[in-house]
Amino acid sequence: MSDLDVIQEIEKQINEPLGLCELETVMSGNSRCSYALDQNQQVTGLNLQNCKQTDLLLLKKLKNLTRLNVSLNQITQLTALKSLDKLT
Repeated sequence: MSDLDVIQEIEKQINEPLGLCELETVMSGNSRCSYALDQNQQVTGLNLQNCKQTDLLLLKKLKNLTRLNVSLNQITQLTALKSLDKLT
């Protein structure tokens, strides 16, 4: 499964499209439900603020993820993030 496939699955989960943005923009408060890609089409940033997420299992497939915002969701388990070594 490619990173863009993961983005599509997240869009299905939240029933809302995610917007493609620059990495710096993804983490701003105005870029809710957005993501950033590097030159290899790998997701490096993801903003799911207030996107009605309850689990993060799909995110463990985003190995190049460096920035993530999942605030204002009802997430109870963060275990899926443990394998994301580049996440800061």
